[in-house]
Amino acid sequence: MPIKPKNVAPMSEFISSAGVAGGAEGPSVCMAARYNIPIGGGGADDIAIPPMGFRYKILNAWSFILTAVAASTWAVRTATGGGGTLLGTLPSAVVGFNIYDASSFDPTAEGANQVVGAGQGIFLRRSNSLTRGSLVLLVVKV
Repeated sequence: MPIKPKNVAPMSEFISSAGVAGGAEGPSVCMAARYNIPIGGGGADDIAIPPMGFRYKILNAWSFILTAVAASTWAVRTATGGGGTLLGTLPSAVVGFNIYDASSFDPTAEGANQVVGAGQGIFLRRSNSLTRGSLVLLVVKV
């Protein structure tokens, strides 16, 4: 089920040229994209996150859970069915604001696992689709 971003807005903070995204081209503007995640019928499912139209790196991610299910997880992946590359995981078992899993979305990591190609869609894999809320991705064009 494809979804559209609720808000995609440039942020007022920049990453310095010595930072993750600046490099030789200088500072880059970060953008936050928020996606509403509706409740499903139960069981695992995938929600398509549409392409942003440019190559970007996920710097961070948050979940805001409105309906939680014990022991459930959200994972951002490059393919459906739990396949592809794992870009990061988010808690979804507790109602409220949850920052990314400390082992995921590490902005200091130099690996390419958080870089998403221009035109490439990604997917939110829910272990239980009875969870609902919002997914926020902090991205920078690379």
